[in-house]
Amino acid sequence: MPAGQGHEDRYASVDRADYRPGLPPAGPERGQAIVEFAIAFPLQLMIMLFIMQLALIYVGKQVVTYSAYQAARSAVVAQSEAEARMRAHRAAAMICSPITGTTIHGSDVSPADVRMASIELPGWGELPKSGISSRLKTHVSHLQFIPPNEIEATVTHYYELTLPVVGFLIRTVLGRRPEHTFEHPIDPGISGATRGEMEHEDATGIWDITAPHMRLRSTARVAMPGVRE
Repeated sequence: MPAGQGHEDRYASVDRADYRPGLPPAGPERGQAIVEFAIAFPLQLMIMLFIMQLALIYVGKQVVTYSAYQAARSAVVAQSEAEARMRAHRAAAMICSPITGTTIHGSDVSPADVRMASIELPGWGELPKSGISSRLKTHVSHLQFIPPNEIEATVTHYYELTLPVVGFLIRTVLGRRPEHTFEHPIDPGISGATRGEMEHEDATGIWDITAPHMRLRSTARVAMPGVRE
């Protein structure tokens, strides 16, 4: 067979105007590939964004778990219940500030309230996003002394779902205002965290924010150095 004859026979039926040496002819096959890409790519993109959002939620959950431990640890050194709550809230807000979303539009909290609630660190200055975390999106929903020598803190953080489309899909599945399903990890009879969450949500209008959010909650206990009388 003469050189190049097989190549010519393969494209013998192709219009010479559409023939491009070294490339497949432009025809129905090319259009089919474009249609397949148009159908498959959005689905692949959604799956990728969903996996990324789940990974971010997992990281946020770890941060909230650590903030609950720090809240309980900070309350240990307090001399009164009011001071314990103040210390616990400040510690939790500081720890959760890096994962705090910046959207506050739609809530009952104004930018002025956020600025007033910002946390100043000696030698560092204002901690970024600490005002939003402290005033709106991080809440010590339960703080209790557990006899004989432990203190327990439950921190609830309202985590902003930042990735496009999938955040609203997750909020649609969970509901615009998710039900309170708090189950105490140690004592099922304790429901203080649920009451604290409901009061905070009603006071701040957290679920009216335009960006989608979800609750991240964690409870921690810390032993005290002595027994509180």
